[in-house]
Amino acid sequence: MKFQPSSSFLSSLLIICICWLSACSPESQQQDSEEELEEYLPDSTNTEGMAFTEACFKYEHTICEMGLEFVRIGDSIHHISLDQIPEGGWKDTILNGSGYNWKSITLAMADGNITIEGEFIDDRYPIDYVYRAPVSRIRIENPEYKTLTSLRVGSTISELTSIFPDSLIQLTPFPNYDAIQINTLNGSHLNYLVLDPEKQIAIKSGGVPTIEDLPSSTEIFAIVVM
Repeated sequence: MKFQPSSSFLSSLLIICICWLSACSPESQQQDSEEELEEYLPDSTNTEGMAFTEACFKYEHTICEMGLEFVRIGDSIHHISLDQIPEGGWKDTILNGSGYNWKSITLAMADGNITIEGEFIDDRYPIDYVYRAPVSRIRIENPEYKTLTSLRVGSTISELTSIFPDSLIQLTPFPNYDAIQINTLNGSHLNYLVLDPEKQIAIKSGGVPTIEDLPSSTEIFAIVVM
C-alpha cells in the first residue's frame, strides 16, 4: 500500500481518544455570535447549509464541520500548538493496531477530554511518517463544546431526531467498545457516539440497529469529527 499523506483511509474505525485547547474570543465577537451563526445553521432536511466555512472557526467551544477553533482535519499533527494547555496537562503517544501506527494527543480538562488523532499509517513505513501525518479524527467528550445545531455531549437522541429526520440517520455498532456510532447522511463530518452496554441494542437489532432501537433519553457521550 502506498502512503498518501492527504488521504483519509479507515475513517470508519472507532478509536477511543480525545483532544482540547482553549482560545478566547473578544466579548464583542460573542455578542453577535447568535446572529452570525444563524446564517450557517442547517435545517433538518437541507444539506447545503453545513458550515464548511471559515465563519464557524471564529467561535470558541464550537464543533465545526472540519474541527475546532484550534485544530482542523488535515492540519499537520506535528505542528499543532499546545501553548494554551488547560490545567491537567496533556499526553501524546504513538498507538498501533491492525498493522497501522498513528499519533494521538489527549488534552485533559475538568469537564471532559478531547483527543486529536493523526491518520493511520502502514507500520511498514518509517515512524517519521506518523509524526508528519495529517489530523484525521477529533474526539470531543466535553459538554462545553457544541455543534452549530446545539448538540453536545449529554444531548439526547430525542434532541438529535428533532434536528435530523430518521431517513438521514445511520447507526453503526462498535461491539468491541460497547458503543454505537450515529452519522447523518447529509454530507456531515460529525459523528455521534452513544453507549450500548453489553451490546444489548446491537444484539436485539440483529447487528443492524436503527434510530428507533435507541431510547429517546439515550445520551451522546462523544462527538467525533472525521
